Amino acid sequence: MRRASRGFTLIEALLALAILAGAVAGLLTIRANAVRNTLRARNERIAAMLTGRLLTEVALAPPDGDTAEREVVGYPGFSYRLVLSSATVEPLGPVRKVRIEVRYPANGEEAEERGVLAVETLLVREKE
Repeated sequence: MRRASRGFTLIEALLALAILAGAVAGLLTIRANAVRNTLRARNERIAAMLTGRLLTEVALAPPDGDTAEREVVGYPGFSYRLVLSSATVEPLGPVRKVRIEVRYPANGEEAEERGVLAVETLLVREKE
């Protein structure tokens, strides 16, 4: 006597469910990595913008003192360290060495992992 095949067996249904669960888990992992990478790229872009802004401020109006360390207002988790020093570089003459370090959250605003963007440059002083 031949048995008529109707529907799926329990083993077939469980196997299909396991394959589906594995595919969904893979997609969720890819999505989580994409979100983390997007946050990191956003924070790196903000750090670069802040570094440029600070460098412009120092070039236009050098601050008093040689070192400043502050949190950045409006950007939670971001802070900067500014170090100024004087030097003489031939043939430029007197210059101001500027080092700016912007610290930022690497993976979102509350992340423990921190990134650092550091820029070092020379500003030529006008001869008096």
